[in-house]
Amino acid sequence: MTDLTAYTADNPHEFALGICANLRETLGVDVLPILTSPAVPEPERIRRAAGLLLEGILDRADREQLNDFLSDPTDPAENPTIAWLLGLPAVPGAIEPEPNMAISEKDALTLQGYEGQKVYDYVFTLTKRFELMATSTTVGQLVAQMAAGAVISVGVPMAVGVIKALRAGSKLLAAMKLGITGIGMKTAITAVVVVLAALLFYLLYENPKKILGVVINNTDENFAVARWDQAGGNLHMEHGEMVNFMQDNSDGLDSPTLQLKQRVSFGPGDPDNIVFAGFYFADRNIGFRGAEGVAVFTSTTSSLSWAHMFAVPYTSDNGTNARWLDTPPDDLSKLYRDMYDSRKTRVDFTSNSFRFVSTVNNARGGVVACIAAINGPQ
Repeated sequence: MTDLTAYTADNPHEFALGICANLRETLGVDVLPILTSPAVPEPERIRRAAGLLLEGILDRADREQLNDFLSDPTDPAENPTIAWLLGLPAVPGAIEPEPNMAISEKDALTLQGYEGQKVYDYVFTLTKRFELMATSTTVGQLVAQMAAGAVISVGVPMAVGVIKALRAGSKLLAAMKLGITGIGMKTAITAVVVVLAALLFYLLYENPKKILGVVINNTDENFAVARWDQAGGNLHMEHGEMVNFMQDNSDGLDSPTLQLKQRVSFGPGDPDNIVFAGFYFADRNIGFRGAEGVAVFTSTTSSLSWAHMFAVPYTSDNGTNARWLDTPPDDLSKLYRDMYDSRKTRVDFTSNSFRFVSTVNNARGGVVACIAAINGPQ
């Protein structure tokens, strides 16, 4: 993983303003008024900003005759995520609110060791990396920017092509190029701008008591959070609201959706081993409450279930927790409270042969980052 100190800043708002200015100069579109508009609901702001970025990218590709975009056969009207962002009639099917990001197993273990300022700095670094990825003009440039940021793919469909190429004997960079060309530059960039828009909103929005989390799945299980976008589902917000939550395809573009894709292993310690990570962004509501909640992740093929808790309270210490679940919880509010009462800035323990790690950058402060992970036996 490359040095994380290159793109850090003391003020998240100013940092995000700088990236918005760069995007305005490079793409000719200004996402700042959209991301800061109080008249528009938060999730809609992120969607509109991502759509405007995608329009700017496609307009520049046409204006500058960027061959890797123009030769891409992807029809925006036939891709549900592109259509959704551009405001076209979307083809019915899954839309990726926050795509999974694929990274090497080695980097995933490094991230789990971060504490304090390193956790927070990682969010800044990701934002800058995704800006550079979004403004790439060729497949080769996109691969180079992803590799510089230790990102193997954004979105499972891209990763599917990478994995096939690796299994066929390709080196990693060549496999990443095949993964992008396999789904098309437009689809690949769409996944990038969805993540970038959410990261920018998180940094720009000056409302305190918010958290951006990265959850890493280093296991052989696919995980889903049942009905995460519905009342009574397995994502419970004790206080505040979930603005964005991880969701991706289990395989190709037309496959079922899930929250966290299983790892891809070529053998213990193999440098080509890949793990997947998902993002969430939770914010407080109006009033003297923070962003506090719990998500229950359940395997799609077994009874394995575990919980991740995060809390940015208004008056008490920030914290996080994780728990192996022997049985499905009947009351997620009670589960949240039990985990809240034993929260810490960092937990790292083994249960039922699985290692759980979850870390928030600081017990104090209202702009919080979290890195959480579940690690299965090899």
